[in-house]
Amino acid sequence: MHVRDLLAGRPLRRIHRDTTIAEVAGILDSEGISGAPLIDDAGDVVGMVSKSDIVHFEFVGGDPFMGRVWEIGKTRIKSIAEHATAKEAAQIMLLDHIHRLLVVDADGEAVGMLTSFDFVRVVAEG
Repeated sequence: MHVRDLLAGRPLRRIHRDTTIAEVAGILDSEGISGAPLIDDAGDVVGMVSKSDIVHFEFVGGDPFMGRVWEIGKTRIKSIAEHATAKEAAQIMLLDHIHRLLVVDADGEAVGMLTSFDFVRVVAEG
């Protein structure tokens, strides 16, 4: 099984790095996703944000209506080729203690987001 086979089939949701944290929280909730890549004005991926990042920001007293997502997003992004094996993806996620990998095509363009939930979904669906 390859990484592309694990993807849920929905288009990759990208969020501009200058979006407010409150707006990002709404986007993630309304679209039923747990995180998304952050892009700059050129459309290049420059980070990643998750619901956990937002919860932590609010827990320490941050104002989600004033804060911008680039302030809380991670800039260390792990990616994997869409033709890589599911085992390779699982090993990266396990060794690096991460829950999402940016999936890229042969040209290095982001085409999806693989999450730990994708593995659970595939096993549950049999």
